[in-house]
Amino acid sequence: MGYEYVKSVLLHLTRLCNLSCQHCYVASYSSDRNSLSVNDLRRVNEIVSILDKPLDITGGDPFVYENLESYLNCCFEMNLNVSSIFTNGVLLLQKREFLKRIYARNKDVLFFVSLDGYQGSHDAFRGKGSFEKAIEGATLLKNIGFQVHINTILHNRANAQDVENLYCEIKNRGFDRWRVDTPFNAGNWVEAKDKFNLDFEEAFERFNLILRLWFRDAMPFELELDHVLKFIGGQFYYIDQYSVDSPVCPCRTLPIWPDGNITWCQDLYGEQFVIGNIYDDVNTLYDKYKPYKQRTIGEMIQSVPQCRECGYLNYCGVGCRANSILLNGKYFDKDSELCFLFNSGLYKTIAQTIIDSQNVNCANKEQIQ
Repeated sequence: MGYEYVKSVLLHLTRLCNLSCQHCYVASYSSDRNSLSVNDLRRVNEIVSILDKPLDITGGDPFVYENLESYLNCCFEMNLNVSSIFTNGVLLLQKREFLKRIYARNKDVLFFVSLDGYQGSHDAFRGKGSFEKAIEGATLLKNIGFQVHINTILHNRANAQDVENLYCEIKNRGFDRWRVDTPFNAGNWVEAKDKFNLDFEEAFERFNLILRLWFRDAMPFELELDHVLKFIGGQFYYIDQYSVDSPVCPCRTLPIWPDGNITWCQDLYGEQFVIGNIYDDVNTLYDKYKPYKQRTIGEMIQSVPQCRECGYLNYCGVGCRANSILLNGKYFDKDSELCFLFNSGLYKTIAQTIIDSQNVNCANKEQIQ
């Protein structure tokens, strides 16, 4: 069996963290277990080996997990493809020698470090003093030789000047990619959004500011802006394209949570989304996971008639199922955030910024005109 509907395994090693971030998606994860045990992790590695897919490690924060080095060594000894590690970066400066040992075993591990503003705005969102530690930790990773991607969540404490300052840090420190997004309606964000939310119009002002700075400086790193634009591997992608035969849930990540449960979506962890446990038979798990990834947009719009005649259907693909569930409480419904993005015309502001730049080779440039 090729397990074609799984492209990677996302391991939530622990839900413990050294910060309390305003948007944390797993803060409300309800379980009497904070972390996977050594035996659990042996079973996780069996699953990864059977699936023969890359392994991405997240938390909480993985560097809070006291046996992280032992676990990584086990992964390397099994020749598993540890693709990436997600971290808030705060503990990295304390792990210098450990990080060097990781690099000696597998220099291809990619690190994602979260920076959600510049100094004060980041600290307001994640915790006092966290910005300086995180950016110096990310710089340490880069100096050791790792590829470093910066993940940023926009919020109202990070004004335009903060965003520009963060842009300059990312450029000057030579980080490899910047991914800028808006918060997901889960975890801490459900309560924090009234205080920290940045409306879509303001978010797109930030996106366009970043884009203008980035073009000015001859595109110094790879870039991802929300649902709208990507520049990866030397190629532009502006807005996704779908047909009625496209899968309504193109995500191919198999998430494993700190209690050993597995859900069909990396952004949904409630009991109603659980398809099994790590100790279940792998083929049985896959058979339960696969139907969520096989359902097509054509099937979906039979239950969402307001999307059927929409002129943006080929671009939004009815949106994200997790967003639909978290915002509207329904699987069979539109993604109201993505729907607003297109119907408001906000995406056109990005298009105009691209058009105003010169010599842009975009994979789907006809959509911009």
